[in-house]
Amino acid sequence: MIKNKKILITGSKGFIGKNLNDYFKKKNKIYKTIYLDQDILKKNNLPKNKKLNKFNINPDIIFHCAGPSSVSESFKNPKLDFKKNYLTTKYLLKEFINNKKKPLIYIFSSAAVYGNSKRKLKPISPYGKNKLKVEKLCKYYSKKYKFEFIIMRLFSVYGKGLKKQFFWDICNKLINRSFEFYGNGNEQRSWLHINDLIQAIEKLYIKRNKLVTLDIGAPKPVKNRYIVNLFLKKNKLKIIPKFNFKTREGDPKNLISNNKKIFTYNWFPKVKIETGINEYIKWFNKHYK
Repeated sequence: MIKNKKILITGSKGFIGKNLNDYFKKKNKIYKTIYLDQDILKKNNLPKNKKLNKFNINPDIIFHCAGPSSVSESFKNPKLDFKKNYLTTKYLLKEFINNKKKPLIYIFSSAAVYGNSKRKLKPISPYGKNKLKVEKLCKYYSKKYKFEFIIMRLFSVYGKGLKKQFFWDICNKLINRSFEFYGNGNEQRSWLHINDLIQAIEKLYIKRNKLVTLDIGAPKPVKNRYIVNLFLKKNKLKIIPKFNFKTREGDPKNLISNNKKIFTYNWFPKVKIETGINEYIKWFNKHYK
C-alpha cells in the first residue's frame, strides 16, 4: 500500500488525476498541478512562476496525468497535442534530473500506441504517436539518468465523473432521443474501471522495477453493441440502436489489452462492466438528466 509518501499529481483536475487525489490524499501528502509548461506555472498548491525544486518539493512518487486525452482533437491540432503530451513530460523530467533520489514516476500512456495492431506499436493518430514518443523518452531517461518509471498503457478507463468519451456520449444521445452510433457495433474494448486502475497502481508499487511497461485493461473485451444495449436496458428504453458503419479518424477497430504481464503482479480487475455502467448511469441521471 502507498502511504506516508509525498506525491505530486500533474493534471490534477482531470478525471484520473482527481480520482487519484481523492484516493491517495487520505494517507499521503499530495501536491497538485493543473498542467505543466516550460516554467511549471499555475499550481494549485505551489507558488506561481517558480520551479518545483526551488521550493524543495521532492516527491517520492509522481502521477503524471497532465496532457490531452482526445484522439480527434490531436488531428485538429497535432502541434498542441505534441506540446501537451511530449513536451509536458520532458519539462517534468528535467525538474528532477539532478536529484540524487529520483521519484518513482507513473506514466499514463494509452492503448493508442498500438493503433489497429494487437501487439505491434503502430499508432494511427497524432495522439498515439505522441504517447509512444513519451514512452521512448522515459526509457532514455531511465537508462541515462536512472529514473524509475511505471508506464501504464491504459485501455478505456471509465467511472462516475467522466464527462467525455463513449459512456458520456451514449448518455447524452439518450437524453436527446438520438439512437445512432458510430461503427458497426462489433468493435471491442477492454474497459477498465477507475477503481481497478487504482488497485493496479498499488500492486505495481509493491513490485516495481527500474522500468516497467504494461497494458492495463479488463481481460475480457466487450463489444460496443453490448455496451449501448446495456445503457438502453438500464434506462428502460426498448429501442434498437442504429450503427452507421462510419469510423471516426484515428479510432482503432478494437482496443484489446494484453494482460498477461499485469497478472503476474497479482492484479485482477474486480468491477464488472454491468456494475460499472449501472453506477455511471446513476451518477449521470442524478446530475445531468
